[in-house]
Amino acid sequence: MEQKSVTDSAHVAFSSRLSSRAEQISSESLQVASKLAARSVVAKRNRVIVRGINIFVGGFAVAAAYIHPLPQMLGTSGVQLVGLAAAVVLILDGILPIFIGDDTPERLSEYAFYIRGFSGMLLDTLADDDLPTEVRRARLVELLAMANKNLEDARAKWPWVDA
Repeated sequence: MEQKSVTDSAHVAFSSRLSSRAEQISSESLQVASKLAARSVVAKRNRVIVRGINIFVGGFAVAAAYIHPLPQMLGTSGVQLVGLAAAVVLILDGILPIFIGDDTPERLSEYAFYIRGFSGMLLDTLADDDLPTEVRRARLVELLAMANKNLEDARAKWPWVDA
């Protein structure tokens, strides 16, 4: 009888630690997912701005080169400067992602959705009173392992999520 009491208290302690850890990881997942989603919105806005600049500069370069009064008004050096500006914009458009990262808004958004999903699954598992204790424990252990792996992956790819 004494052995069963010790075993029961060990299971309760383990379940309590597991539940606390699940709540903690769920909270961390929500924080990381929120930061990824916010960065996705910024990346989407930046993409629109850069595309707008590319279209404007490209359109101006075409106009400066081919619309009759503009080449004469700008002169040879003016047309060359417009061409140079267009080339610089195109080069920067290709080079900047190398230095500032090429994470697309879609990638960030999908990753945020995925990580947020683990938070929901953890909380749903904790709240499901119909699950047998052993099933709940097993599910929490697996979900925690997957959520931790994804948080580690996100933190390795984007260190700013912990800032």
